[in-house]
Amino acid sequence: MNGYFQKCGDSEFDYRNYILVSGDAVVAKESIVSNTREYMRVSFLIDKKSHCVVDAVFNVLCEMHNDYLRKIALGFCMDDPINDLLQEIKDHVYIGSSGAVLQAIRNLAERYKKHVQLNRYSNVLAYIKSWHADCKKMKRRNSC
Repeated sequence: MNGYFQKCGDSEFDYRNYILVSGDAVVAKESIVSNTREYMRVSFLIDKKSHCVVDAVFNVLCEMHNDYLRKIALGFCMDDPINDLLQEIKDHVYIGSSGAVLQAIRNLAERYKKHVQLNRYSNVLAYIKSWHADCKKMKRRNSC
């Protein structure tokens, strides 16, 4: 995540505007990557307002792989079907750990969806509670 934090600078970065989400997948035993790591982890920093990926990290074997995958992921909107991003990777990335990268992204997307749904549900509940409290106040005044 060096790129985004360096671009913003610590003084401008407000963590409350972002969601950090990650996904993991087991690396296939046939892959050369399995000799050095058992799991693949993908992390996205997502803007809360736009739902777009503003930074990404892939724990692949070399920096070039991470940079290339990162460039594909940057700007992807998490409201769009995750298969769009997966297809871009399938079309352009042919590395030994591709399968694990794709599965880690699927897991990340599922975790993100759960978070967003829970957050939206919490917001709706908060709105209902607020409305109910306002209505009680208005009833006291015979206005509701």
